[in-house]
Amino acid sequence: MSKPLLIQVIPTLGGGGAEREVARVSRALNDRSPFEVEVCCLMGRGGFADGLEKHGVKVVVLSDTKRSQYTNFSELIRYLRLRKPTIVHVHLLRWGAIAAKMAGVPVVFSSEHNWVPGRTTYEAVLGAMNAFCTDRIVGVAEAVSTQLKGWCGIPRNKVVTVANAIEMDGFADGFDEAEKRRELGIPFDCSIIGNIARLTGQKAQRYFIDSAAIILERNAKCEFLIVGEGELRAELEEYTRTLGVTEHVRFLGFRDDVREIMRLLDVLCLSSIHEGTPITLLEGMACEKPVVSTDVGGCREVVVDGETGFLVQPRDPQALAEALLRLVDDKDLAVRMGQAGLRRVREVYSEDANLSVLNNLYQAVMTEKHLVTEPK
Repeated sequence: MSKPLLIQVIPTLGGGGAEREVARVSRALNDRSPFEVEVCCLMGRGGFADGLEKHGVKVVVLSDTKRSQYTNFSELIRYLRLRKPTIVHVHLLRWGAIAAKMAGVPVVFSSEHNWVPGRTTYEAVLGAMNAFCTDRIVGVAEAVSTQLKGWCGIPRNKVVTVANAIEMDGFADGFDEAEKRRELGIPFDCSIIGNIARLTGQKAQRYFIDSAAIILERNAKCEFLIVGEGELRAELEEYTRTLGVTEHVRFLGFRDDVREIMRLLDVLCLSSIHEGTPITLLEGMACEKPVVSTDVGGCREVVVDGETGFLVQPRDPQALAEALLRLVDDKDLAVRMGQAGLRRVREVYSEDANLSVLNNLYQAVMTEKHLVTEPK
């Protein structure tokens, strides 16, 4: 008997945290669940597609370019009617569940990957319409789920929380710190503070740069790495020139050695103004790095303030700088927090726990609808 088909739908498998999470989940479910998993990208493959295909997960791309919402909507319906999946799980698409339901898909899930302050009435109404067509709505953090339950028209019993997770393999692989410092041109007597995220308004690297300027007034032996690409790169580079910190703030762009760079850091910093469950924080903690994060969305659920790192209010570069300096100046504290962070990721954000919860949810809805899967 063939396995039931589970299709993950997402705009593209680009370099963001949600895309990384969809790629991880799709690969793991395909290997360790009773489902055959396929990923459908509406607007281009993205950087994670090749890795998925190497692991035997089919990636279907409906278009290589951005198109009108109506065209994407119609194409997705046609594709789902052709493939006839048992389950569709939609990510980063307000109308994706509506398309799946119109295509006659028996089980429809959608995930909300971000907590966002001040959602518009339009977003709330569209979210309610989407919820009507969805069997379960997955929030990646309790903060996200709580916000979803507050939207008009969304039944509270449809909302569930499934926290993001990471694979722990590879974080302790061999690593030559001296060689990486030489490659990046970073002096051996400097502390390194990093921000790893897309260069967008959400990630708010401007406040990270502000904090760098404050720190450098007190400790000139600090280097700041900004890893990632995005539409704000040119603006942020100009801002570093305006503040006179270009010699100490380096824009590394998109990198395929992110884990090595993360292991080079003394402190990992997240300056976002809204978040779900940031993969970057989980990976930093898996690398035994203390973290300083803004207290937004699900960050409080990841970072235990004062134990695995520090939480500060968003848009406050002075508070960000003070927390970062405390860890730079107190190496023993930084080591203790890094060790505590590693323990927390292993205990709370393991891939095994994540897959178990997600698979049980799929199975529960299939049972409700009298659909059957074969155990793997």
